[in-house]
Amino acid sequence: MLRLPRFHGLQIALRGRRTVVNPTKNEFDGFQKAAIAADANTVVSAGAGSGKTTVLAERYARLVVDRGFDVDSILTLTFTRKAAAEMYARIHGGLAADPSRRAAEQLERFDKARISTLDAFCASIARGGCHRYGVPPDFSVDEKRLERVADSIAVEMLMEYRELPALRRLVAVQGFDRLRFDLFVDLARKRIGVVNRTDFIGDAGRRTDFVSDRLDQLKAEIEKIAEEILAIDEEGGTSLPKAQAALRSILPLPAERDEESLRSLSAAARLLSSKDSWSTPGSNSRQPGLILLRDATVRIKQAAKELPSYAFTLLMADDATRIAEVLDDFGRRFTERKKREGVLSFRDAAELAFDILLRDTALRAHYKRSIRSIMIDEFQDDDELQKNLLYLLAEREDRSAAGIPNPEDLREDALFFVGDEKQSIYRFRGADVSVFRRLASELSRSTKAETALELALNYRSSPALVSFFNGFFPGVFGEAGQDFEARFSRILSPVPIAEHDFPASAVEFHILEPACGGEEDAEDAELSTGAIEAFAAARRIERGVRSGEFDYGDVAVLFRSSSRQHEYERAFRMIGIPVAASDPRGVFLEGPANDIYSALRLILYPGDRNAYAAFLRSPFVRLGDDALARILLSPRADPFVSPADPAWFGNEDDERRFRMGGDLYLSLRSAADKNGSASLVSRLWYDEGYRIRLLSDPDAASCLGHFDLLLDLALDADRRRLSLSAFLDELSPLMGSADKIEAGDAPDEEGAVRLMTVHKSKGLEFPVVVIADAGNTGRGSRNDAPYYFDPEFGPAVNLRFENSAKGDGIANVFYESSKRREEELALAELRRLLYVAATRAERKLLVFETRTVTKEIDEALSDYSGIERAIALLRHRRVSSKDGSFVLKSFADLVAAGLSDPAFDLKPPAVFAVEPLGERERRAVARAVLADRESGSADSVASAAGRRAALEEFYALPPMTVTAEAPRRFKATKMDETAAFFRLAGQTPVRYPGLPIDSLLAESELEKAFGTLCHLEIEQALISRTKEPPRDLQDAFARARLGKAELSMIRETARRLAENFLGSELARAALLSPRRRSEFPFMLALPGGQDAPVLIRGTMDLVFESGGRCVVVDFKTDRQRDPSIHAIQMAVYRAAAPAFSRLPVQSWLFYLRGAEAVLDQDGGNDIDLATLARETLPESLRSGESK
Repeated sequence: MLRLPRFHGLQIALRGRRTVVNPTKNEFDGFQKAAIAADANTVVSAGAGSGKTTVLAERYARLVVDRGFDVDSILTLTFTRKAAAEMYARIHGGLAADPSRRAAEQLERFDKARISTLDAFCASIARGGCHRYGVPPDFSVDEKRLERVADSIAVEMLMEYRELPALRRLVAVQGFDRLRFDLFVDLARKRIGVVNRTDFIGDAGRRTDFVSDRLDQLKAEIEKIAEEILAIDEEGGTSLPKAQAALRSILPLPAERDEESLRSLSAAARLLSSKDSWSTPGSNSRQPGLILLRDATVRIKQAAKELPSYAFTLLMADDATRIAEVLDDFGRRFTERKKREGVLSFRDAAELAFDILLRDTALRAHYKRSIRSIMIDEFQDDDELQKNLLYLLAEREDRSAAGIPNPEDLREDALFFVGDEKQSIYRFRGADVSVFRRLASELSRSTKAETALELALNYRSSPALVSFFNGFFPGVFGEAGQDFEARFSRILSPVPIAEHDFPASAVEFHILEPACGGEEDAEDAELSTGAIEAFAAARRIERGVRSGEFDYGDVAVLFRSSSRQHEYERAFRMIGIPVAASDPRGVFLEGPANDIYSALRLILYPGDRNAYAAFLRSPFVRLGDDALARILLSPRADPFVSPADPAWFGNEDDERRFRMGGDLYLSLRSAADKNGSASLVSRLWYDEGYRIRLLSDPDAASCLGHFDLLLDLALDADRRRLSLSAFLDELSPLMGSADKIEAGDAPDEEGAVRLMTVHKSKGLEFPVVVIADAGNTGRGSRNDAPYYFDPEFGPAVNLRFENSAKGDGIANVFYESSKRREEELALAELRRLLYVAATRAERKLLVFETRTVTKEIDEALSDYSGIERAIALLRHRRVSSKDGSFVLKSFADLVAAGLSDPAFDLKPPAVFAVEPLGERERRAVARAVLADRESGSADSVASAAGRRAALEEFYALPPMTVTAEAPRRFKATKMDETAAFFRLAGQTPVRYPGLPIDSLLAESELEKAFGTLCHLEIEQALISRTKEPPRDLQDAFARARLGKAELSMIRETARRLAENFLGSELARAALLSPRRRSEFPFMLALPGGQDAPVLIRGTMDLVFESGGRCVVVDFKTDRQRDPSIHAIQMAVYRAAAPAFSRLPVQSWLFYLRGAEAVLDQDGGNDIDLATLARETLPESLRSGESK
């Protein structure tokens, strides 16, 4: 039985009605009329649902009809292609509805209208002059392809520069994978353009000069204050003698800049700033000397506290310069590849367009003559570069001076900007909301007319929602004192709020409170809180549909990030709710993708027993469990051998299906030589009946949309001329994962609940909005990014001493200051993101969050229950342990801020309910958990009988009869341990030097967990993505109860050992291999003789193809090198390697402590693994039990 946690549902009784429709064109409100009539340079702040698209279309028609502008003289720009298409249709429709002759004339020329995205317009300018920059005019804009190019160059350079000490230290601190993507690829995306490329070496020099000067200033300041203190001559108290003694012990301060001097200087400053030096005299002191000492102490301690970070930064300056040289080389290579391959980013196109217009005054004059008016929508998501480009187009015709025009140099009626600072959410694409905030003030210098207008009426959301927004968002946005923060202004509703008009609640908060403590909680801990939250949301939606409150097609579920979207997809499908997901995440977890992948993999790699088993069990063959088990336990390795052994089949149906499966297998193998990947995927889906079988199963029909996504991936592979093998290699790391597929625009499937990120919902509206996973703290919560960007000094890389801990008090001053600014920018955007999500709602807003309740919070809320507890949880604000400030990292944190604001009142009528999940949802959760467990580690061993019982219970399958004795299972890694009597003659063991953490690992019983952590670090680098640590690893470290410094030391050591492998030739071969798998699971069947068969299950750390061989690598954190003790394990791996590749096998042991690769000399080839396994099986396994 699954015991579910407490679940609170809170409904704020702000009652709602359907969205008020915007009036017709003859009934525009006063705000809209002012914007439509504006002829001067204008900035319009258009709130959510204010009708800005209608205003832009109407103003366009007025310029054409009333002012006589031709359609090709009005440049209309939007942010997305979808918005441009909508704008085109709106403007065309408006002109078509106008009865004037002028409108009819311009409709005839409407194919010449300049209505597009800003990106497309920039690309059109760039094509005319890009040859001057070495870029071919037929360039393409392809961000994804550029990421692949940047990644390939990053891997190439990390391997090429692997002996560089500075880079080795950086990899040891950051990890290969994180450095590769979050430093190199990220810089390529944001900072390396074909026109403007960051001067990494110059930036490093400027940072060094600045730090050196500042260090001199601080040193001089400390010495000056020290002289003041030493000059005080007054008796009384102990502070003054202690201060003077401390100063005499450290003076004179070192003046040199070598490592020893800088370390001594830093140590002296840290002593001065510590409490151990002397205490500051109290404010009650009246003696003149103590008053002087108090003032001097405050000043000298402040300077001393600041100095160590500057000393450290200067100490790491040489490393910073070396890294800058590598980055500069990377930037040069990346730029050359972009030019050579003719592939640019959107940013490249904009920079090219701007630079061409800036330098080519004749071309600029042409555009100025042909464009009389510029209207641009969603400008809050643009930046200074794009503003300057528009300023060049709006420049007065009599001016053609060099440089960007000042506002005074603009035509006073050329520019019409529309945006909303509260909806700027594309910072990852370079959006800078401060540019929009400054626009109205700038443009006021170009005209005497009013430049700042507002569209304040919200026609989208019900009056009840508008009332909630006005009470809630002031507490969310706060004071907004910085130019990058959005200001909230009161939203107006076209219909006055009358309480009795609103019979249905408009806002609901659903809080999932996980249980804590108690024996039953151990079972609850196996459940994903995200899954339970998803089922709760599904239950609420289903209830709303059944009651007639809304339809499925009315609902949109919005996520801050899509990391938990797959749990919602699965929950909705299990309950039977139709789903249309943008960038779906559950595709690789479901049957269709895995079945098609297995079929294609089998035809390429017939020795892959996992693929063979999946194909036999899939809808393509549908073999029964008994026959499947007998076939897999057969010693015949090749699939679909002929003739088949009649003993395999318990009935004619299985035999017939096996024969038909063999025909399909041979046919596919033949087709693979002649057809592309897309053709094979399409054949499996349509011609081989997979689609028909899904249609016949109501529970599986929701997966029909997966085919289009898989086909798109296959078509993309064909376009890139990838072989089937290369296509499968790209899919391989995704199988069984919740990785998303980029699917383009937001989904629009009639009658289905839509799932998408908040970013994808921009510009859309829905009757019902669900904000899901509100407790998600996002990727930005990680505090050890490889770099942050300083606008003045360039990228500040996170350099540290290899033996320094994160909390040791010294840090790169540029990194820390840039990090603080990044956190401020991220919080400002998080506030805007919540605003965008909430204001998509027309009638109803539901917020779902999982609130972690610590023992301290639980004790604080012990006096509350029911409504009071729900309110207290909703308003509870997390507090930072560092400085006591409120933590603001998730939507849930902002919800607490908004609801805690004194201006917001949560008075009744309000309805709260504690709702347990129903039996149907409980069974669905259990089914999902079972599926997760079954798809987990291949090393896990569970009872065959228990699994069958679970399957029968949850899938309502008829009881299965297994006539043969159940196979006995064994782990490959345990065979060396249990076969103590068997040892191969090997080399003399060589002991490695100890690690500083060895005693800590032994005392904490973490030796095994440490090995797992090392493996995880290597795996993340090899699979090119971050993985969540396995539960047993998290539990092991939690039980150890180590401090932050100890945990940090263990992590850093694991990273350094991982780097020992990542810098090796084996790692280089693996990274360059077109086929590789990390953590490759296998199942090796061994004949049982008269006993039951033996199944050995295990996981190879790394396997790849290189130099005509299948290379198997096993990582060891052993304290000594002794290959003989692992001979049996390696023999198992060699026997199982054909499941991955048919090439000859070469196996290696890599000792991480000694950075040694030892070639296994096949010393275990003469081992009879079946006999050994039988003789070493525990007695419990002999009787058919499994542990």
